[in-house]
Amino acid sequence: MSESKYKLDKTEIKLLLFSSIVLLVFLYFNNGWHVHPDSDIYTSYLELMGEHGDKSKLNSEVALLRPLLFYLSLPFYYVFKDPIIAIGLLNSIFYLCSVIIFYRYLSELLNDTNLILASTIYFMSCFPVLYWGLSILTEMGSWFFLILGLRRLQYFSFNLDNNSDYITLIIIGLGILYKTNLFVLPLFITFYALATFGIKKFPTKSFFLITFFISLPLIINQLYVFYFFGVNYYDDFLQGSLFFLDKDPSGSSYGGGDYSKEYEFKYTQTYRTLTFFIAFPLLLFSFFGFKIIREQNQELYLVSKWYVISALIIILGYSSSLSYIGAGSPRYAFLLFPIIIPYSLIGLDYIIKSFLDKFNLPISYADKSLWFVVGFYCLSSFFVSFFDIQIRLELGLWI
Repeated sequence: MSESKYKLDKTEIKLLLFSSIVLLVFLYFNNGWHVHPDSDIYTSYLELMGEHGDKSKLNSEVALLRPLLFYLSLPFYYVFKDPIIAIGLLNSIFYLCSVIIFYRYLSELLNDTNLILASTIYFMSCFPVLYWGLSILTEMGSWFFLILGLRRLQYFSFNLDNNSDYITLIIIGLGILYKTNLFVLPLFITFYALATFGIKKFPTKSFFLITFFISLPLIINQLYVFYFFGVNYYDDFLQGSLFFLDKDPSGSSYGGGDYSKEYEFKYTQTYRTLTFFIAFPLLLFSFFGFKIIREQNQELYLVSKWYVISALIIILGYSSSLSYIGAGSPRYAFLLFPIIIPYSLIGLDYIIKSFLDKFNLPISYADKSLWFVVGFYCLSSFFVSFFDIQIRLELGLWI
């Protein structure tokens, strides 16, 4: 598969303009980017880096696990001297670029132009993107690197035939430096390779090179943080996250006592079930989408299945323990968006058309009905994002 050109077509230009309007409207009514309790970690770290402060005051965990955010936002900080503006502008660029890349990614997966457009609009206006993406966090950048990695993997060759394949691997490695949940991509590559080649024909030599080039940015960063902070990925990341060690649910990132019960609720199985529906309100329709794709495109179904399995493993890696199986937060569960968003709309479209057919109604109503649901959800996402504090305190569902 040949790599897409960088030039935007008419539809992509319209999407870029529309997403820019969404961005500006959101920032205007929200009075800027969302600032969450853990945003202070990133702003204080960026200030120290920008002012060449004492490295001993830097957060070693952030330097180990999420350093790329600061390297990329530093130029904005030097211009504006405000860490919130610097990180916010970076996330805004990631947001606009993600919309175009997501559209191109879907164009390779689906043949239905209406579903591709509806899925793209859904993505750019959904609650997780507005609430956690357009904020002072690492989420928007991680979703950008995720969809960019998946887009490039659509024309990736395990034989590493050209330089583009190596660039793809380095991009994946950089994505992991932006946020560690991007380990989902190497995991997905591994599962897909095993499913495709099997054990006996597994491309061991190529896989060694794949591992090396993905790890190259991490190796460079490891040398840096070990020299300055004495921390490493095994002791300070793998044992703490992916091995499901128990975490203390008694504390909260919020000050005061208003959120203590909410924080405890976060560590219950009930919340971990709800969190998938907060991230994907149309989640149940995705099962119909999987059924349709399985019948129409077996290869795409297998690719999607292995990605979902890989994502769920990473999502569960952020859980507190094996006794609480489920996602720790909707923003972690949103790792499934490259599959769940389009598949949910495929399933919804199927249900709408089945309903119209059963009652002998014009099939032309199907597209209008689909867009009505997408539009209603997008408007609801804006409302919930603007009044997040009041709603969160009232319901106690998320941090």
